[in-house]
Amino acid sequence: MMKRNYLKKFFNVLKEYQIVAVLVGFILGATGNEYIRQRIFSPEIKIDFRQERPFVIKSNKGDDREKVYYPFYQFRLSIYNDSGFYKADKHVVMLTGLWNLVNDRYEKEEKFEPIRLSPLGYGPETILPQMRVFAPFGRIGHVDFQKRFEKGLLSGNPEEPQFRFEMKDMPRWIGSHVAPGKHRFEITVYFDNIPPVSKTFELSWSGRWYDDYEEMLKQIVIKTI
Repeated sequence: MMKRNYLKKFFNVLKEYQIVAVLVGFILGATGNEYIRQRIFSPEIKIDFRQERPFVIKSNKGDDREKVYYPFYQFRLSIYNDSGFYKADKHVVMLTGLWNLVNDRYEKEEKFEPIRLSPLGYGPETILPQMRVFAPFGRIGHVDFQKRFEKGLLSGNPEEPQFRFEMKDMPRWIGSHVAPGKHRFEITVYFDNIPPVSKTFELSWSGRWYDDYEEMLKQIVIKTI
C-alpha cells in the first residue's frame, strides 16, 4: 500500500514538472527556444592568428597565359570549432572595422562599411566539431605584380608593396589596399546557428619587401589586441 502511494505521488510530481515545461516552452515560443539552443547547445568557436606557417604562406601569382608569376605572402585566419558535439553552420567571414594610425591616434576609415572576405571555396561552409579551417583575409604581393595588375587599387606610394584585404566584393569607394604603417582591423565570423564571433587585430607594416620568409615576417607583424 505504501509503495502504491509512493508511486502515485511520484507520478503526480512528474505531471507537475511536465506542465511547467510545457508552459515555459509556450511562453518562450520559437524565439526563446532559439535563444536556448544558441546559448546552451552551441559550439565554442575560437579565432586565431599567429606569425608562422600555416597562418602565413608564401606562393606565386600571375598571368597563366604569359607564364609570368610574382611571389606573394598570404595571411590566413584560423577558425576552430572547440566543441565535441555541435557544428557551426554556414559561416561567413567579414571585415567589420578598419582604423588607421594618424598623429598617434587610430581613426576609423571614413568611408568604411562591412565587407565580405574570402570567397567560399577555401573550406567547408559548416565547421564540424574539432574541425579547423583557414580563411584567407589578406596578402602582400610583389611591387611588380601590384603595378601590373592592381594599379587602380593602391593606396599611397605605388612603388611600395601594400597589404591587400582579400575582399569578395569590392565597393569602388573603399580601397582594398592599405599603405605601409600601422592599422587596426576587426574581423567577424557569422554563422547560421550561433551568435557571431569577432576579433580585433593590429597590423604593423614597414613597406619593405623580402623574398626570405623569416625576414618578411619581421617587416609585417599582425597581432591580436
